[in-house]
Amino acid sequence: MKECHWKYRLIVMLGLLAASAIASPGQSERPKLIWEPSRTWLSDAPSDQESFKRLERYLGGFGQRMREIGERFEVVHDAVSQNKYELAAFEWKEIGNAMVSGYLTRPQYQANAEGMFLTGVFPEFKAALASGDKKKIDDTFETVRQTCMACHIAEQTAFVNDHPLFRKTARLIPQK
Repeated sequence: MKECHWKYRLIVMLGLLAASAIASPGQSERPKLIWEPSRTWLSDAPSDQESFKRLERYLGGFGQRMREIGERFEVVHDAVSQNKYELAAFEWKEIGNAMVSGYLTRPQYQANAEGMFLTGVFPEFKAALASGDKKKIDDTFETVRQTCMACHIAEQTAFVNDHPLFRKTARLIPQK
């Protein structure tokens, strides 16, 4: 009986393996290899211009900055929840820097980054943090969160609002 159970498991595993091989995307759907992998991928470039192109590709665009902004936004949320306003202010400043870095490489996002964020809620939240007024900070944090989500809608990336970060930050959780 034990041997039969083992054979059954093997057959199921082989079947799943075969099914995944059939269902997996073909070679043409893989991300394109831009240059040969190497520990010296940058200095191996045939020209300075190619080195710069490789750096641009490696550093990424606005998506990389948004990942950083999201991580820092979570820290801001946690810091505000714990009344650690100095930490929140530091991370908030870094979020602004990341936002500017993002649109320096992807200028199509500058209008909303500036209009909705950097000249709007960014200075408001900075001032709220400096005030130390818990209610003002909490209220402005929610305005910031809603502005982030509105910007995603304006940039036609509303699906980003389904990220768990926006569920986690939906309310501030007082910490003891």
